[in-house]
Amino acid sequence: MMMKLQIKISIIGIFGAISLVSAQSSHSFLRNGDKNYEAQKFTEAEESYRKAIGKTSTEKGHFNLGNAIYQQNRFEEAISKYQSAIQEAESDKIKADAYYNLGNAYFESQDFGKSISSYKEALKINPGDKSAQHNYALAKYYLQQQEQQQQNQQQQDQQQDQQENQEQQNQQNQEQDQNNPNQQPSSSPNESDDQGGEGEDDNQLTKEEAEQLLKIAAEEEKKVQENQKKESKGRGKPKKDW
Repeated sequence: MMMKLQIKISIIGIFGAISLVSAQSSHSFLRNGDKNYEAQKFTEAEESYRKAIGKTSTEKGHFNLGNAIYQQNRFEEAISKYQSAIQEAESDKIKADAYYNLGNAYFESQDFGKSISSYKEALKINPGDKSAQHNYALAKYYLQQQEQQQQNQQQQDQQQDQQENQEQQNQQNQEQDQNNPNQQPSSSPNESDDQGGEGEDDNQLTKEEAEQLLKIAAEEEKKVQENQKKESKGRGKPKKDW
């Protein structure tokens, strides 16, 4: 479960020389916004800070407006306000705080890479900020976890795609087999055995027939031997020429 980061709330004084009337008007809205913010009336605080910025755009106005929006969980909008505060910052203090809160907003948006970069910028300005050090390490941890989850999800998606492709291929093969008119239906094992048995019975001799053929062959062989003996006695010895 993701830890909830504690946002820095920095109430910073007015910077820069502005006209008295404008200063009084802008300062009044800022003070009203600060009171509402401390009372956790973040919608009213946002309205007052917007009015203050409308009179005079200041680093404090953008920074505190970002805080009021952040507390309403509108982190993308808060990111924009913190970036404006950084651009207008005239002091390292508010710039470091704005980078810190920018890192928090990116963290809550689960953009851990940009969160790490923001905390790093805050630490460049204020290396001893323990909160920035802690959140920097925490963001790096969650980035590793996020990348691992994305890798695991990618592998699962690939395996699922391969399985679906294989099932689709098997289904196509089955449909082709069913729709192929030239394919001969295979005989059932029983039919094949029956046909083979009938062929073998037609050409195979019975035991009685085999014995009869052997007896006939033996008698024929005996007759041949007797005829050969008779012919041998009639010829005698061959005559000499002298």
